[in-house]
Amino acid sequence: APYSMTPDGRTLVWNVGDVSPSAMPMSWTVTGLVGLHFAGVLTNLVQAATASDEPFTANNSDPATTLVTPPPPVVLISGVLYDGYQLNDVDEAIQIINVGTLPVNLQNWRVTEGTSSGAIFPSFTLGVHQRVWAALNAAQFRDSFGFWPDFAVTSTLTTSVPTLSGSWPAFSNTGGNAQLKDSNGQVVDRLVYEGEALPVNGWSGPTVYPYTAGGVEGQIIARVPDERTGLPAPDTDTAADWIQYTGNYTTGQRVLYPGWAMEPFFWPFTTTAPATITLGVAPDNAFDVVSQAIRSAQRSIEIEAYELRHYGVITEIVQKARAGISVTLLLEGDPVAGMSSQGLWACKEIEAAGGRCWFMHQDSSSRLYARYRYIHAKFIVIDRQRLLVSTQNLTGGGMPDDDKSDGSFGSRGYVLDIESPDLAARAGLIFDRDRDTAHTDIVRWGSSVFVDPPPDYTPITTSGGTTTTVLFPAPQVLTDATQFELFTAPEASLRQSDALLGLVARARAGDEVYVEQMYEYPNWGDDLTAPNVRLKAYMDAARRGAKVRLLLNSGSFDQDYIDLVKNYTTTAYVNATAQSEKIDLQARMGDPTRFGIHSKLVLVKLNSAGGLAYSHVGSINGSETSSKINRELAVQVESQGLYAELARVFQADWNLSAPTFLPLVMRDYAPPDHIVISEVLYDPSGNPDTGKEWIELHNPTARAVDISGWSLGDAAADGEFGAGRYLFPLNTILPSGGVIIIAQQAADVTFRPNFEFLSDPNRDDLTVPNMLPAAAWDLFGLALSNTGDHVILSDAAGQVVDVVVWGGSSYPGTLPHPGVIMSDHSLERRPAYKDTNDCAADFVDRTPPTPGTVP
Repeated sequence: APYSMTPDGRTLVWNVGDVSPSAMPMSWTVTGLVGLHFAGVLTNLVQAATASDEPFTANNSDPATTLVTPPPPVVLISGVLYDGYQLNDVDEAIQIINVGTLPVNLQNWRVTEGTSSGAIFPSFTLGVHQRVWAALNAAQFRDSFGFWPDFAVTSTLTTSVPTLSGSWPAFSNTGGNAQLKDSNGQVVDRLVYEGEALPVNGWSGPTVYPYTAGGVEGQIIARVPDERTGLPAPDTDTAADWIQYTGNYTTGQRVLYPGWAMEPFFWPFTTTAPATITLGVAPDNAFDVVSQAIRSAQRSIEIEAYELRHYGVITEIVQKARAGISVTLLLEGDPVAGMSSQGLWACKEIEAAGGRCWFMHQDSSSRLYARYRYIHAKFIVIDRQRLLVSTQNLTGGGMPDDDKSDGSFGSRGYVLDIESPDLAARAGLIFDRDRDTAHTDIVRWGSSVFVDPPPDYTPITTSGGTTTTVLFPAPQVLTDATQFELFTAPEASLRQSDALLGLVARARAGDEVYVEQMYEYPNWGDDLTAPNVRLKAYMDAARRGAKVRLLLNSGSFDQDYIDLVKNYTTTAYVNATAQSEKIDLQARMGDPTRFGIHSKLVLVKLNSAGGLAYSHVGSINGSETSSKINRELAVQVESQGLYAELARVFQADWNLSAPTFLPLVMRDYAPPDHIVISEVLYDPSGNPDTGKEWIELHNPTARAVDISGWSLGDAAADGEFGAGRYLFPLNTILPSGGVIIIAQQAADVTFRPNFEFLSDPNRDDLTVPNMLPAAAWDLFGLALSNTGDHVILSDAAGQVVDVVVWGGSSYPGTLPHPGVIMSDHSLERRPAYKDTNDCAADFVDRTPPTPGTVP
């Protein structure tokens, strides 16, 4: 029947029309919805005009009136900083949020610790889903957070921060019970943390501890957010409600620090606006893409990057600054190797040209704390109209600018130049937030910390080389992208419903996932027992039937030593799992450009969903720090063309990284035939003497031999007690006629060895590469027995290549030497190529030893 509402909006009029007596009795049901914010009395009243022969009951059998009461307020503690950055923790603070459906007046609500009377709120209406910070000291809070609190016990004359009455509860660093009480003194929420004694009424299970994979000081205990709403997940009054909870590696095992922009960047930014993409491949043509984009700037250039050391890029930036273009940079102020003179020189030149160079810097002695472990993002915003996202640092090795006609020398990586005002605006917002000088970690070049390079410094002007054939000489321009998704770490990198993990989770039977990564750690967590959730996502895709390929770096980036142990471990674990579970999953280590894989690339082809093709390009590595503590940025693009180009490079790199196995040369062939152990010093003088032991290898063959992944030690089998076995790092080449020496501890010998076993990591010689512990021998080193032992050299496939045995030891197929007659004598193979499997015949007692030379 037709109905209408009275003008006051209070009465529903339903015109039933004429009803004949024969239709009686008749009942009508009217169902309506009372608004969530309604409060008062709902009257159930029916009026009708009837004839004398039509009996009518004015009201139905339900109660005439229904009292509607509003839902109770739901306000939760959403964050607590109890171990602050400032002296005596005067920046302590607590955040609360209204997760209910009605505004709440906080007058006479209070925050307390245990039985303390606490700090009392003035009259203030907390809106639905609104968050507010209450702090001990407004100014000290601002020094740590970069903004003013909403309330404070101690404010300043120059600010309008409302004052809390009462006294601050003073949260203990070793444990406490932070509480929020309503105006009636009832506890409405609590956080029980660290060493607080249990049980506590209203709390179940263990307390919440900081997650120690990040720094404990300054860590905010915070609630787990719901990915859909950003609001706290349903409250259970347990440790599982909080992001630090170690019992859930999916939503827990996280950190939060003052100044992070979690709310604005919690959701990835997406756009479907058309955009042109120019793809650059490093080392082949990435510099061309970056330099041309910088040259195109008409108004502004904004760069956020880990380092700036590339002479060509610096020159392009300086020229634009001199031309009046606004140039602003934000760089990592504390890179792993320290601030380079080239980086200081770059900023000096840019500042002199009119640009501005800022650094994110930490100095804990001055109570100045960087918001992120590292600024590791690599992006450039041009005119707020185009965005460059790169896997490469702005260095010569990252994107060399040499003549490519005779090859080049640089790491594998990628850069996307995307002409998209939408993406540029989003990246510009990230840049503005990160460079906001309200944060004390932002320091300008020219300060006492970031000054001129040494007066005699000469900048490095060249890059590249002739090591690698350029396979992809020209950048590719793509116009078929249908969707872009831009996100950052730490805010959104580990979301399950979108971003990288959400994308990989869509892969199933018939789909493809290709990963080319500098590294993927095998495990995360405080004790390294939790899974790397990225690696798990790739492997789970294979378990659902997808084809998954994982290519990890095995190169050195032209450095003396790169730690590749985790990539070895990951590769072995992945391939063992694939074999055990019979899934289409393979992992390799490779170095297609002979300088290293610096890429952070993930390709996903969803053939099961009509062939949708996605490319993930950015700065996020496979460590826990990268996803949870660093500032990182990545973009995911749906584009058939971009996927095809990147898949072409990936496939070439995969093929170049295919393992090759040299035929095993049998030891009874006529010499020279194989690499030999040419000298061993196992009984040096001194106490202790272990660190002075060393082993010499010689290549008597006519060819250079790659001994990467070969093992050396006195263990005949994995797990052998009292023995060790170590691997040679990638790119270890023993040339024809060459000799290498491996010392137990480089600091203990009088010459510079090629490698060290490193029994004491506190005395590591950083100029000498370390052998890589195999199986369970990490930090064990190599301790050879003076009375009888053996040294075994095996190739990468585990096949024994050579053995030396002395004293009372034995090894199948090899006769021992009786041993040296006294300390500081060595066993020397003479001649160096001779190997009869009889060590007494092949070796002589040598004094003095001759490390590095062979007879």
